[in-house]
Amino acid sequence: MKITDDYSAKIELWARTGKAVRLPRIANWPRFGHRRFDTYEQLAAWKQSIKDELIRQGGAKWTK
Repeated sequence: MKITDDYSAKIELWARTGKAVRLPRIANWPRFGHRRFDTYEQLAAWKQSIKDELIRQGGAKWTK
């Protein structure tokens, strides 16, 4: 059986030869702390306000 056909061996191979890759992040992401919401509608309105703020800033600015 080839190593690519064996699921466990494939994971072991990826873990042994894996390379950590730094993911990009959004530099101008609005700051927000811990919040609690009583209803889903409040949560949805808050999320929309965060999106609107990001849009007003001209969209996401990605970094490396």
